[in-house]
Amino acid sequence: MPRASTTWSPPSWPCPIRTCRAPPPISISRSCVWSTAPIIFVNADDTDSPALLHYIGGLQTYVPAAMSVFCPNVNSYRRIRMESDAPINIHWGRDNHTCGLRVPDSRPVSRRVENRVIGADRNPYLAMAATLACGLLGLEKERQPELMVEVDAHTLGVSLAWHIHQALSVLQESEPLRRILGPRFVDAFVDVKQLEWQLYNKVISSWEREYLLLNV
Repeated sequence: MPRASTTWSPPSWPCPIRTCRAPPPISISRSCVWSTAPIIFVNADDTDSPALLHYIGGLQTYVPAAMSVFCPNVNSYRRIRMESDAPINIHWGRDNHTCGLRVPDSRPVSRRVENRVIGADRNPYLAMAATLACGLLGLEKERQPELMVEVDAHTLGVSLAWHIHQALSVLQESEPLRRILGPRFVDAFVDVKQLEWQLYNKVISSWEREYLLLNV
């Protein structure tokens, strides 16, 4: 079995809770090695291995289903919009910071994949586990990724969930992620977050009071 190594990059600015302010993104980078061998993402001649592409293919396939783990709060989704600098889809590219999945320029021994859709308000342990689960499914099923993107990925539209309610529904219906993460965990996580969503819907926001009270 491969063993994963992880690095994470914290945001360089605070995450204030203010009107129309969303949590900044954070990235988690993963590389995989066999316990008795070098990293599996490169061949002996230092070129990309099939495992790298399968890992990226797994992320592209399953990250949308794990979105509620990466962005676990209602406010997490405010940054997923066309005018945001945060990733809005799961295209991949080499050192392309507009993509949700980035392969940084690095030496072969440091070849890794960066998951950039994760919000700073995530649980880091769950985010790491879900990222690895998505990549592992890609390795198991030998998923092939889409073509690498060399343009600004924001011009390719939004492909991630717009809201946590939508993201929770996709996670609950993802049998592959339920198998890897455990059905008891997924059901408990979804129940807690749906309760938070229900409580959120009971609160009248300042925007509603300011803009709708006199117009509706």
